[in-house]
Amino acid sequence: MRGYIVKQILIIHNGEGGDTADCTFMGQAFLLRRAGCGGDPERARALIAENDGRVDAIALEGMPATLELGAAHRPHELGATLPPVAQKTLVLDGSGIRAGLERWGVILADRAQPGIFAQKRVLMIPGLNHNGLAQALGRRAADLRYADPMIYFNLPAV
Repeated sequence: MRGYIVKQILIIHNGEGGDTADCTFMGQAFLLRRAGCGGDPERARALIAENDGRVDAIALEGMPATLELGAAHRPHELGATLPPVAQKTLVLDGSGIRAGLERWGVILADRAQPGIFAQKRVLMIPGLNHNGLAQALGRRAADLRYADPMIYFNLPAV
């Protein structure tokens, strides 16, 4: 990657440990560094503060700023508090692009195998924060259901 200006991206995840990877996207070189916070909000905040101004972007994996399910939107207790910790570096949770990529993925699958979703019953596990996927499948499948009540609240199926 010599001779390139390398963009550095820190990816903070809820697990433990971390690693690094080099990649190139559209001719731009990137150094991706993953760092786990072990589910500890203070550790996530410390990682953001420590890397603010030292990396080009900070990505939050599994810590969305907003929880979305259908038309309902609620701030996430932890995710909503993390972006303001950084004063210089952009902190992203992927929500701006996720829905579009999910819709695109369903379109590509349907083109590759026409009718793959037709007359199918689809169970979304989870549907939370996957509106693009739910919308695209809802247009093609016969029935779309969510497992979120059982997963998150241990509620019986109705």
